[in-house]
Amino acid sequence: MKYKYWSVVLFPVILLISGCNGSGDTSNNNITAKSSVLVPDTNYAFTQEKLDDLLRERREFLNSATLDYKVPGKSIKKYQIKYGMEAWKGQALLMFKQEQDPEASALVMQVPMQPDEKSECYLWNEGDSDDQRRVFDCSIERTSSMDGESIDFINVPDSGGLGYAISLPFHKDLTGIGSARFTVTGDSTGVYLIRSSNPFAKQNVEFTTLGVSSYLDIAQILESKGINQNITLEFDNFVGGSVDDDINMYTGLMLREYEVKTRLSAKGSVASGGVDLFSAGVERSVTLKKNGFSIADNQRFGVHSWDDEDDKKQATDYPLNHPAHSPQATYFKRMLGDKGVPFYLFTIKAAPADGMHYMTRAELDRYQLITQYQ
Repeated sequence: MKYKYWSVVLFPVILLISGCNGSGDTSNNNITAKSSVLVPDTNYAFTQEKLDDLLRERREFLNSATLDYKVPGKSIKKYQIKYGMEAWKGQALLMFKQEQDPEASALVMQVPMQPDEKSECYLWNEGDSDDQRRVFDCSIERTSSMDGESIDFINVPDSGGLGYAISLPFHKDLTGIGSARFTVTGDSTGVYLIRSSNPFAKQNVEFTTLGVSSYLDIAQILESKGINQNITLEFDNFVGGSVDDDINMYTGLMLREYEVKTRLSAKGSVASGGVDLFSAGVERSVTLKKNGFSIADNQRFGVHSWDDEDDKKQATDYPLNHPAHSPQATYFKRMLGDKGVPFYLFTIKAAPADGMHYMTRAELDRYQLITQYQ
């Protein structure tokens, strides 16, 4: 789902472990700027200053979410939160990576979004199957920080033969950092492929989300390669949308600046903010599935309206000349040229924020979202 705003809560995270390791033809919704008296403004200023402010807020949040991991006979190793999402209703999945050794096995935790005295939490090493999880009781203990604000802790003492102790200050905004992982491969000819993957696949999660973690993954790769390289970003899993529209648009602008191509593999699908990011490619291709079903029936490209949770409004509740439309209208005009604003208006009318419309090939062609079918 696409969200208009993203909130920030700062806190530390400490983990001490001392034990063992809407569908159909929507042509009637094809509202264009020419057919409306009111049109979205397409002069929104995406600036480095705004991006720096967004990244500063989010980095403060990410840097506060650290944990310490201790194995008997070993020194404490520090881990940083890397990915987070609401995987199932009311359940958060969090992945922590070791700071000093990024190649070391990560830790995955499943935590209730609203823990109570009867809650259960789970812990895996990255790569563990679901039946290898460690189960422990977790409950809320409310404490006060130095500034007087209350912080909810999940505390598990090192007792009862568990072999580990956990202290986790938890807030649901940890699920708003994104969960799609992006890694790069290359060859001697200088051709590079950035591929998306699902870090929570072992936990049987079928989709990923885009957020600040996505921006940081991709930025690190692109900055190391430079502009004018032969780089393709391949969506190789189900990228189900953005949990941070503001940063997702800057991710797309970065892809365009670095002249990155985008491709949807035969295994991949994109929806909502995933479509936004796909549109940033200077060339945009899709590998069709050979199963006899249409591109819409295979649910390859899903679109819907955004919503503003603070005002409890959807995009269609605002007049078209309202400033709330300007960022995305401007973004799509940059990505798709003259087709950009019509495409944006199509998306917000195609399905409500809690629904999804999967685009037909005719619709993809109408807005020139695809430049090559494979």
